[in-house]
Amino acid sequence: MNHTVTFARKLIAPCLVFLLAAVTAPSALAVKPKTLAELRSDCNAFSVEPEGAAARRCVIYVQGFLDGAVATDERVALNVAEEIERTETLTERAIRTRLHTRIQQRGPSYYAEYCVGDPVPIQEVVGHVIEEFEALTATAGMQARDIVYAALRRHYPCTE
Repeated sequence: MNHTVTFARKLIAPCLVFLLAAVTAPSALAVKPKTLAELRSDCNAFSVEPEGAAARRCVIYVQGFLDGAVATDERVALNVAEEIERTETLTERAIRTRLHTRIQQRGPSYYAEYCVGDPVPIQEVVGHVIEEFEALTATAGMQARDIVYAALRRHYPCTE
């Protein structure tokens, strides 16, 4: 009987650890949006120590925002054009053609209301994000992405 109890303990303990890990893992692995306060802290460090870890986090976040926007904005616009094309009328065909032309001429972020030219130094964009922090009056509910988006729209508007 003693061997049975020892065997049960050896079997139950790892199972409990596994179950505990399984229950807590989804929340630990969840992607959480970067907060406005976190980005502000990282970007404020950029002017003090541009090569520091916090400044690099700021640059990486802004660069990732731009790269992600280019990839998704273009794909979204193309998906809309493809959907219109499936059962399009003459008017819808004109819209699809115009959509494709605008993306080619002005870049994939045109409909997001900003057009960052190429090449623009990332330090310039980060500087505009820092300026946007200084212009903020209300921050309730804002995420880091909101401030980057606002800076891009203000400093890199699309021109006709």
